[in-house]
Amino acid sequence: MRDGSVAVYAPCSVGPYICWLGGTPSGQTVAYRALAFTPERISTYAEESTWNAPDFKVSDAVSYSYRDGGHLFWVVNFWQQGQRGGCWVYDMGEGLWHERAGYDTVLKQFQRYRPWYHAFVPEWGQGGKHIVGDPVTGKLYEQALKYYDDDGLPIQYLRAFPHLLNEDKNQFHHRIEVYMETGTVAAAAPEMIVGLDWSDDRGHTFKTLPPLQSSGANADFRKRIVWRRLDRSRDRVYRVGVQGKAKVALTDAFLEATPGTS
Repeated sequence: MRDGSVAVYAPCSVGPYICWLGGTPSGQTVAYRALAFTPERISTYAEESTWNAPDFKVSDAVSYSYRDGGHLFWVVNFWQQGQRGGCWVYDMGEGLWHERAGYDTVLKQFQRYRPWYHAFVPEWGQGGKHIVGDPVTGKLYEQALKYYDDDGLPIQYLRAFPHLLNEDKNQFHHRIEVYMETGTVAAAAPEMIVGLDWSDDRGHTFKTLPPLQSSGANADFRKRIVWRRLDRSRDRVYRVGVQGKAKVALTDAFLEATPGTS
């Protein structure tokens, strides 16, 4: 293995693997995992383009791993970047990356992800507990799949879809339906907010949200989340946002569109 670590506290034992942010002979930061003495690149061009940007600091990264819900995660936090891409998480089983952050409901923007340190205590409760720490406040939290809020604050989920284009011809978008589990809020809890926006300039800027919708009241399992009359575009990127304190399970999305000829 020729590539050393670019961050002192980033190497981490993740299940049977050792994971680290490696500095290659070409100077690029790449994420690796190694089983025995065989390294494997696990980062993609998307992560690497962010980590190797001129204003992105990788040397202050710290990481930890945990297993929950049958998934084994490697969590990498970058201090200086904060909400600008400060936490990247790799699912060892799925082979996929995602980003995590807190959410400021007043300023309507993402902020630094709180869990920076992790310990699993098997003696606490049935099945043990995941304890995570916030380096800013010094607080300790229990992390579990049964919790759907961030220390009492709602969680903001954001999912972007691939580009939709057909040889750069106009496409007329009639209807999009987000297929997600609805009716999951508690009986006395407010319904979750579901929003849709899109970009018609290849993902650079996003238009104002169409009317917001809700995820349905408690036990409203047949609630449909649909937007109609969505204009036309040559290259469109949709995004779906969900905000609330209940279970979120996005299953699929259905688009009804008519291809144009010019």
